[in-house]
Amino acid sequence: MIDPSSTDSRLTPCSFLSHHSSLQEIFTNGPIACGIDASAILDYDGHSISTGRGSVDHVISVVGWGNRAGVAYWIVRNSWGEYYGDMGYNYVEKGNDALGLESQCTWATVGTFTDNGNQVHCFEGGENCAPIANAYSCEEGLLHRKKCKKDAFGTMTQTDCEANCTKTTAW
Repeated sequence: MIDPSSTDSRLTPCSFLSHHSSLQEIFTNGPIACGIDASAILDYDGHSISTGRGSVDHVISVVGWGNRAGVAYWIVRNSWGEYYGDMGYNYVEKGNDALGLESQCTWATVGTFTDNGNQVHCFEGGENCAPIANAYSCEEGLLHRKKCKKDAFGTMTQTDCEANCTKTTAW
């Protein structure tokens, strides 16, 4: 969860999606979340949706924008799966607050990520992400001493754990 009061995160509401900061956010950091009136997208036929706004009852991700035959549109990813629309995407006319999409958007920019030393960064082929047999994790024990503990969801072998888990003595 992102804490908007934290110095490590920023939650940015947007009053109108076509504002330059929204475009820049999508371009720089990826999709933003927007509320829409979903009634007009139930029977999506592949064309840009230009229906006016109703009451907001669904949240989608705006992943980009484009222009087809002189009509500017937002590229919208829906959560209904690839069988919906154009492989899970649809196109909403840009600039007229169609579906109310341009009036209720937000995004978060995270300053730092928590890493408790248990994050596995997978190679592209996934060859290093198979479950580890007899996995271990580093755990803080009595008197704040760290120790290796067998853990079905651990990310290290016992040897790696013992080498990486800081051992301290009580006195």
